[in-house]
Amino acid sequence: MLEPYTNAMKEKVNSESITSIMQMKTWLTQEYAIEVEPSWLFRFCKKNSVFPIKKLE
Repeated sequence: MLEPYTNAMKEKVNSESITSIMQMKTWLTQEYAIEVEPSWLFRFCKKNSVFPIKKLE
């Protein structure tokens, strides 16, 4: 379902500093009108090396 958006998700995480699964979920809903469960999204991100984590400054 999200496979076509994996690269866009990685770019968004790197460029916009998305720091949580909930921010990723909100972005997917706003950008692509995709609704997913947070637990499912977490597993997808982990499987596909998309890491929305807080970057240390």
